[in-house]
Parts: sequence; C-alpha cells; structure tokens
Amino acid sequence: MKKFITIGLLACAFASTAFAAEAGAGDAPYQTVRLGVSVDYTTVAMDQVNKDLNKGGNITKLVSGITGMADFDVILLPFLMVGARAGYLYCFPASASYNYVLFNQTTTFNASLIPLEAGLIANFEIPASPVAIMAGVFGGYGFAFASVKNDISALGQTATFTQPFNGGGFVGEALAVVSYKLASTLSLNINGGYRLANIPQMVQTEDVSYTVISGITVPVGKKGDVLKDSDNNALVFDFSGFNIGVGLSLGF
Repeated sequence: MKKFITIGLLACAFASTAFAAEAGAGDAPYQTVRLGVSVDYTTVAMDQVNKDLNKGGNITKLVSGITGMADFDVILLPFLMVGARAGYLYCFPASASYNYVLFNQTTTFNASLIPLEAGLIANFEIPASPVAIMAGVFGGYGFAFASVKNDISALGQTATFTQPFNGGGFVGEALAVVSYKLASTLSLNINGGYRLANIPQMVQTEDVSYTVISGITVPVGKKGDVLKDSDNNALVFDFSGFNIGVGLSLGF
C-alpha cells in the first residue's frame, strides 16, 4: 500500500504545482513533456492457478487487483508522443483449504508484477474544448513475484511456511485515455485498456523448510525449483487483463 500512498502524494504535488502556474502566468507555452500518475482496477487471467485452487475448498480465486502507474511522455508533435511507463500491479490474494488423511492445509497465493514499458501515444484534442482523447500502444518487460504460504495443522500442532518465487516476460499494453484539462498544465484522466503479461514459469528464490512434530525439519523446496501445479506442470502466472481507472497528468 505504500506505493499507492506515494502515488497519491505525487498527485497532490502535481495539482499544487499546476494551479500555482495557472495563477502566476497567462497563456501557457507549448508543452513538450507530460508527467502522469494513475490508479486502476484490473482483472487478471490466472486460469491455471485458479484451476489448481478449485481442487480445494473455501476457495478465493486470483481474479483482480490494483495497479499504480507512472508515465513520462515527450511530445513530438501536437498529435504524437513517445512515452515510457512503469508501475506496480498488486493482485488480491487467493486461497484454498485442503483436508488430507493426516493433516489439514490452507494455501494462500500472493502475486504482483512490475511492468517497464515504452510506446507511442496519439493525442486528439477536441477544438474549443478542454477534452482530449489519447490512444497508445506499449511494450516492454515485466518482473513477476509470487509467494505461496501454507498453514498446516496436524494432531493439534500447527506449522507455517512460505515459498517465494519470481519470473519475468514480455508485457504489452493497449491504452485509451479521455483527458479533461483542469488548468493550463493539469489534466484529469479517465483511462482504460488491456494488458498482455503471461509469465510462463516462476522460480523459487531461496531454500525453504519447516519444522513439524518432534522437531523434524522437512524441506519443501530449493532455490531454482520451478513452481508447479498438482499435475506437475509449470504453473503459469497470467497477469493479462482489462483495467480502468483515473489519474492526473502535468504538462510543461
């Protein structure tokens, strides 16, 4: 959540800067740079993860999350920009419970993605109106992170262990924005789009073990192991999905 608080503070700074400029100047000069922040609700297509969770009970699936993004665009022409964007996608956790002969287990999945992208944005300003419409395409690389936490209960004893994983792969995005100018330098944006980010495998980042009854230590995964589903296939983390949200941008 600290990342989203930071985005909120940046937005406030953008607003105060823009209104100060509006109060102290006449017509704004031609803008060449645009900075923006946005917060979106997003869906994720974690089909394989959810299919594995369906084999348990009390299921909460990986289906959605929150994305915070920061944009830096350079205006080449009044209708064309090149840009870079980066951010953080946080998935709402998923979990399932499993009842075995000798023990019960609750498994919780957490997942996140850090996309780094570059692209082109077309900007269409509506004459005699504070409204503009933008459409862009981006491509880049995504750094994916996941953790699998297991809470085990057996014979009145409990144990907990968490396995951390990471991975990476191509990230692509199509984005559309409706922008409303609040001041000469500040705009409110309503944005939506689709993200492609299918991470084919996740690899464990450290050795993990846990202690059970009588102090017995049980290894549950080694650094470099690929996270697999119950059918022994590499577990795909697909962060692809639709997003919609709001943001602020500052031009100068």
